[in-house]
Amino acid sequence: MEIQTAPLPQNGLGFLYTYGKGVPQDYVEAAKWFRASAAQGLASAEYNLGMLYEQGLGVPKEYVQAFHYYREAADQGNALAQVRLGFLYDAGIVLSQRPGEAMRWYRAAAAQGNAQAECQMGNGFYQGRDVARDYSEAARLFGKAAEQGLAEAENNLGVLYHLGKGVERNDEQALYWLRKAAERGLAGAESDLGVMYEDGSGVAKDYREAAHWYLKAAEQGDTRGQVNLASMYYTGRGVSLDYESSYLWYASAAANGDKPSARRLKDLGRLMTPRQVREAQAKFNARQGGLSPVQSVALGFGATQSSDEIARSTF
Repeated sequence: MEIQTAPLPQNGLGFLYTYGKGVPQDYVEAAKWFRASAAQGLASAEYNLGMLYEQGLGVPKEYVQAFHYYREAADQGNALAQVRLGFLYDAGIVLSQRPGEAMRWYRAAAAQGNAQAECQMGNGFYQGRDVARDYSEAARLFGKAAEQGLAEAENNLGVLYHLGKGVERNDEQALYWLRKAAERGLAGAESDLGVMYEDGSGVAKDYREAAHWYLKAAEQGDTRGQVNLASMYYTGRGVSLDYESSYLWYASAAANGDKPSARRLKDLGRLMTPRQVREAQAKFNARQGGLSPVQSVALGFGATQSSDEIARSTF
């Protein structure tokens, strides 16, 4: 008599091996059990196997296979898989002959109350991507996702309140939502909260508090936070005037591709002694191993200070 293994326990085993709970972490073993469960049609296992293929964990990194398993799960109504399909279409990793495929899958997941899908739909309406641009609808969707505690949506809603797009301009509300996102550790929100304190928007102007939030963002590799913090050190606002620290953060921003920061380094070099430059470069080199540019779906105010331009990062 052959013993049959049910798909739910198989998927559960895959989860345990993925996260190393009660067993050694082993992505190959995780993929084996997810595959066995997915073969029996369990949507959550199909989604989990798709994630392994998308990230190349325990299996080769293959977007075609990831797409296959996401689609299998999405067709069964799995909201997480529907969101990942939307991401793949949005990022151009998967091409479609039909326009609006990303929004179609986000809409399906949002109908189930998935906060990430609501946020991505909000981005679509904000940008007019595959739908008519509609700031009010973007704000509504960001609000729904923000109420569920999604940091990116909290940030985006705060930005819309600051810019007065889709909602009446209200810097107190902007500050409220940006702070919630920043307290969850979202680097872009930390930068934008710093701008609010530096400009005195919705709150008393406080350079020290601005520098505090810029530092948090900068340490995560956020270019805007690095540029703004470097400027604070350069002028001595909220922090002691410190050309070496200014050099460190402009160098970090320049390494992330910010050209104005690269030019500012030359100006700083003329104000510093050769020894100060060497020490600043040494600090920069020591930090580079732990810093990388931040990527997210969050909106933002712009490179330095507040502006009316909102840039969307890549996924």
